[in-house]
Amino acid sequence: IGDYAFYSCYGLNSFDFSHVRTIGTASFYNCDALTEVVVPNKVKTIGGYAFSSCDSLKKLTIGSGVTTLYAQCAYKNINLNKQYLEKLTKLLNSKIFNSPEAYLF
Repeated sequence: IGDYAFYSCYGLNSFDFSHVRTIGTASFYNCDALTEVVVPNKVKTIGGYAFSSCDSLKKLTIGSGVTTLYAQCAYKNINLNKQYLEKLTKLLNSKIFNSPEAYLF
C-alpha cells in the first residue's frame, strides 16, 4: 500500500490486508471509521503514521512477520486503551530497532 493511499478516507471502516506486504507512510492516517485493524504475518513493514489519528480505532493487531516499524505508526489514537497500548508496546519492543525513532505511539 503506497504512502498516503487512504489518507483521511473518513468512511473507510475495514480493509483486507491479505495481499499486502508493505503499509506505507500515513496510508490510513485519519481514517476515522476504522475500529479494528489486523495486520497479517505476510506484512513486513509498517510506515510512520500508518494508523495515526484514527479516532475510532480500538484494536490494532500486528502479525509476527512485521520486521520494520517506523515511528508513530499508531500515534494519536484516542480509543486505544492504556492496557492495550502497554501490551502492544511490549510485543513490538524487539522490532523497533529498525525504526528511525524509538517511539510508536
